[in-house]
Amino acid sequence: MNWDEFVEQLPFYALSFAGLLALVAVSWFWARSRFMGELAKYQTEIAKLQLGRNDQLFALEDACKAKNERIRLILKDLKKQLREKNGEMVRARRNELSNVFVLDYCPAMQAYCRLAQEIFELDREKRQQFIENHLNPFLQLAGDLLQVLNQKKLTDMAGPGALPIRYQYMDFDFAFDFLRAQIRFQDFDLKQVRKAHLERLGFERAVKIHN
Repeated sequence: MNWDEFVEQLPFYALSFAGLLALVAVSWFWARSRFMGELAKYQTEIAKLQLGRNDQLFALEDACKAKNERIRLILKDLKKQLREKNGEMVRARRNELSNVFVLDYCPAMQAYCRLAQEIFELDREKRQQFIENHLNPFLQLAGDLLQVLNQKKLTDMAGPGALPIRYQYMDFDFAFDFLRAQIRFQDFDLKQVRKAHLERLGFERAVKIHN
């Protein structure tokens, strides 16, 4: 094709190029519109899922509060039986208190803690709030109960079959895993808090392993 023929064909080339640009633009807008529509659907599903997980978290919190209240009532009656020097009921309440805490409260707190760990995995502030509002009070209560249940006055009144009560680390590993994960976020003050909890609960071996 010589120069004159090329010049004559310029309007055709320009029209073809403009048509191609229009086609590309339409395709891009269509693809973007479809992408945004799908993204909105995913965001809606994620929001529903997150709402469901938050509902689960609140339900587990309520379950833990119920276990805590039950323990409070048993402890209240234990003190009453102790004042009345009812050895048989003291022994029964002592065993009940230990069983309810280890077999009911610990699993409920474990489920609560595991879900919180998933939801707040990347939120350092929320994790810290969970530790302060739920995990530390739980471990504090565990240590307090251990001291109460093994008081000499109480064990003497419960009778010769009242053996010392000891916790197993595996019943509390979820709590210390949560604390250890937070320490990785540079919260080194928690290291001393974790050590104090381990010592109060009688996990001296775990203190050596985790330090």
